[in-house]
Amino acid sequence: MAAAEAARRASQPSKRIFAMGFLTGQEVDWLRRATSLLRDEPANIETRVSSDHSSTLAAELVHGKLDIAFLRTE
Repeated sequence: MAAAEAARRASQPSKRIFAMGFLTGQEVDWLRRATSLLRDEPANIETRVSSDHSSTLAAELVHGKLDIAFLRTE
């Protein structure tokens, strides 16, 4: 039973990942505000930040690679 529990824990990441995407060059302006929204979340959340063009960010959002994206319509 202990081996099964250890295997289950090993297969699941210890931290949940919250992935944010920003327009290239905009992460500096918006990152502080965006991460402040997560301040009340548990400490076991890892934040990942990426930057790219709006069309790429939109595609990553649709495919579940990002949880939130700050972009403009193109």
